[in-house]
Amino acid sequence: MKGVPPKPRHQRRNRNPLRAGDWILLPEGRKGPAPSCAGYGLNSASQSWWRSIWRSPMATQWTDGDVPALLELAILRERLLDGKLSVASEVRLRTNEFGLSPAGRQSRRWMITEKDQERAGYKKPGTVTKLRVAVDRD
Repeated sequence: MKGVPPKPRHQRRNRNPLRAGDWILLPEGRKGPAPSCAGYGLNSASQSWWRSIWRSPMATQWTDGDVPALLELAILRERLLDGKLSVASEVRLRTNEFGLSPAGRQSRRWMITEKDQERAGYKKPGTVTKLRVAVDRD
């Protein structure tokens, strides 16, 4: 049965506590240093990725108990970038699990601000990115 969807939380008169299914607007980003990833043999690109995810709005929702699984994701991601395609599905699943993809944030009902979206490189709906097409010339 279709009906009118509920208003966004900030427009509602009745401000009951959050219930399961309510959207959460995440804060701008986590403050403080990232947990250490030393001793795991990550290359400089993976270490940079590690620091950037810990500055993201999604990191405000993670706990200390999530650090080992995120380290495993960093290691798997590095293996994928090295060409080991067998870990691709696990990287995708874990990326979604921690809200590091649009699908992962949607399933957790996490919203990030437009400023954070722009910083992450997302385009506003309706904008078209110019594509460069490689043409094979014989």
